[in-house]
Amino acid sequence: MSLSGIAAAGSTVAYGLGSVGSGVVKIASGVGDISAGALQVATGVVSGIEESGDALYGGFSATGEALASGLQLVGGILDAVA
Repeated sequence: MSLSGIAAAGSTVAYGLGSVGSGVVKIASGVGDISAGALQVATGVVSGIEESGDALYGGFSATGEALASGLQLVGGILDAVA
């Protein structure tokens, strides 16, 4: 009687540890999900900075070209007046 009680208790403990083990795996999996989410956020931030940088560079290029042609136009007018 006591042996089967010990066996039953042992089984319960073993089962309980199995459940705890599964819980730990789920926690680890959750941490992995959080890491993946953080990586996506980080990637998005870097991508956003790159896109912003491209847009900024493009804006400077466009402004530079417009400014250069404006100066050329002004230079042409000054040449014509002179």
